[in-house]
Amino acid sequence: MTLAPAFPLGTTFLPGDAVVLRVFESRYLDLVHMTLESDRTFVTALISAGSEVGGGDKRFDSGVLVEIDHIEEAEVGLMLYGHATAPVNIRFWNDERSYPQAKYDIQISTVETAALAECATALSSFAAELEKFFCFLEEMHLPTPTPPGFVKSLLPAGLASMTTETHTDLFWTLARLLPCTAMARFELLIDQPLTKRIQRAMAEIQHMREIVTFRYSN
Repeated sequence: MTLAPAFPLGTTFLPGDAVVLRVFESRYLDLVHMTLESDRTFVTALISAGSEVGGGDKRFDSGVLVEIDHIEEAEVGLMLYGHATAPVNIRFWNDERSYPQAKYDIQISTVETAALAECATALSSFAAELEKFFCFLEEMHLPTPTPPGFVKSLLPAGLASMTTETHTDLFWTLARLLPCTAMARFELLIDQPLTKRIQRAMAEIQHMREIVTFRYSN
């Protein structure tokens, strides 16, 4: 396990996301300075109760590791630019310093060789359902995150014979396109087999379709 500075937030980042934060509270300015003096990484986790500002918040125990790319001075505080790298399990929180710290393990995604074909099929279905959902948004005259055909273009040839790491990376690439809530994104970060993550993401597509239908259908 690793002890790292932690930044509880009201939003959820997924692996591969660009991270842009305005940092102005003194405790989180301390966090940034400490992080820059070490390995430039910190943990973010979704707040389950309370607020980002002022302390006293409660946090979920699945999060993501963030690496700082660069820092800029802002009119108030700092602008932090980084990227999320890997999902983590937070084993316990330490609030003894001015800023929170989290002791964490990086989640290990494994797929048995015999299950790679099943994962490839599930990822292809996920991409197809995501593409259909974006077409549905277009039919409802709502903005879509990608142009037609973009999602399917992300699927590499020979997916079934590729590694677990390739499958996992592709999942996060597709999941980042989901226009869902912070809570729905958090549920994708919970440590679980890749096939279960895919099932959860596809269930979220169905949930979003039902919401759009309810709100915008005549």
